[in-house]
Amino acid sequence: MIENGAKHLENGGKNTPLHWACLNKHVSVVRQLCETFESLNVLEKNNHGRSALTYAFKSGETEIIKLILSHPSAAELEKKSEKSEEEEEKTAKTKKLDEPKNEAPLVEASVTHDIVFKTKTKKKNKRKGKVKKSPTLKIRELPIVDKTIFNAEAAKASEDRTGLALWPASIVLSRWIANIKLSGKSICELGAGCGLPGITSFVYGGAEKVMLTDYYEDTVANLAHNAKINSNGKIVVRAVDWADGINEKFDVVIGADLIYAAEAVPLLLRTIKSALKDGGHFLYVCPDERDGLVKFIESASAAGLQLASCKAAPIKYYKNPLVKGTDKQCEMFFPGLLAGKPTYRMYDYVSADKA
Repeated sequence: MIENGAKHLENGGKNTPLHWACLNKHVSVVRQLCETFESLNVLEKNNHGRSALTYAFKSGETEIIKLILSHPSAAELEKKSEKSEEEEEKTAKTKKLDEPKNEAPLVEASVTHDIVFKTKTKKKNKRKGKVKKSPTLKIRELPIVDKTIFNAEAAKASEDRTGLALWPASIVLSRWIANIKLSGKSICELGAGCGLPGITSFVYGGAEKVMLTDYYEDTVANLAHNAKINSNGKIVVRAVDWADGINEKFDVVIGADLIYAAEAVPLLLRTIKSALKDGGHFLYVCPDERDGLVKFIESASAAGLQLASCKAAPIKYYKNPLVKGTDKQCEMFFPGLLAGKPTYRMYDYVSADKA
């Protein structure tokens, strides 16, 4: 088609061939388009506000990301980044929590999901007898770049960018929480990432107080953004290093897929214990094959956490949570969720005296 003079044009939804190539992870097609059409714009958005750059980051394909970022039209990102850095230096003293470092390029490739959960109990309008619709949550995730994608070595906690993305474990935990009554309870989410479970506990569970915590600077900034648009600032966001613990006590501490290395288990257990009231619950969701999970289970009792229950997440917890997104889009954003692979397990621990 290219040899016969085909042009790179958008369709009715303003999707270009490059959008679709990135979306479907066709590396060779992305390369051909970028090399052939120098006039195309990788930052051009479709009717859903997504650019080819957005889909490149969401694809998780390193080669596609490199091809898109090396295209001449991506140079605009660097200009925005430089401008953002200059402005950041000028306004450093008054910088707000919900403004990520290098905000322009990060936000350019961001995706904001409209998410809704169906719960066991549906509130009815007493006057008209109508079922009240479940609230919609807006969760922004940012592209994971630098060390996490281009460097095989694990980043330090202060550089861990994995929390910028929304992962299937958070969706499973959120569905669990959406079916729990938390009125009057105080909630703390550890390693909150995009903050979906904690925000769910506030919007769906009716929790009185919610604090979202993480450590990497841009993750905390994005957490603040998500907390603000879903709670009008009522949800608190804090940067927390597990080495320091937490000085507040909560009724419930929650977490999704927190353990990636056995070395982190002692710090995590100490942080959970420091944040829980006596008799408080730690609700945790993760897959079985995580490194460090066995050590966590074996060490929990000695740390003052007693296992109350452990069960596989029900099939309904793996359903598409996107308000208007198709199952294909859901699978693109949250790989493996609809297929229920891997299987996620739900742990409920209770804080008790070691004695």
